[in-house]
Amino acid sequence: MKKTSLVLLIFLFTFCGQDKNNNIENSETDKTKFQKKDSVNKINSEKLRLIYNAYDLETDSSTYTYELNNRIDSAKGYVLIYGTIIDIVNFENGYSLIVSSYHFNSSPFLLKSVIKTDKLLFKNLQSKLKREEVEGCFIVKVNSLNSLFPSIKAEKIDDNDSDLTFDLDEKVIQLNGELVDFYINI
Repeated sequence: MKKTSLVLLIFLFTFCGQDKNNNIENSETDKTKFQKKDSVNKINSEKLRLIYNAYDLETDSSTYTYELNNRIDSAKGYVLIYGTIIDIVNFENGYSLIVSSYHFNSSPFLLKSVIKTDKLLFKNLQSKLKREEVEGCFIVKVNSLNSLFPSIKAEKIDDNDSDLTFDLDEKVIQLNGELVDFYINI
């Protein structure tokens, strides 16, 4: 009986120890995979920015919308947007991507972009829309840039009701433009 218990204890310790080591290895592997994906995404977005000499909103230090507009104009109207596609709207000659991104800089703002694309470019993009949340970088030829101030928010009261309020602290900028090129994160 003692030999059986001893063998069982050794087996359990060995098995549990291996499982813990495997979890640690898997955790490090997942972290490494994430870092590699992040690195690939950054390299590809930087390549796009350089090809089009686009203005990168991530490096922007504008306080006012007109300053941002001037910087985009100096880049011949091309801007690099990192964001999440939150909706796609079909219209007569193509599609509009609705892309959302938040920019943390000297004057933080929420950017809502309405980006028109033709059917051919959309077909290329559509093959990459396999996931629920699609993030990437988008090269956009800017047509207009507007400040939506104050922003309107819905505050939930209960399951059936909510109140609309004005948020005077958050700046929302709406960008309208045409999709030139894109990279969808892996």
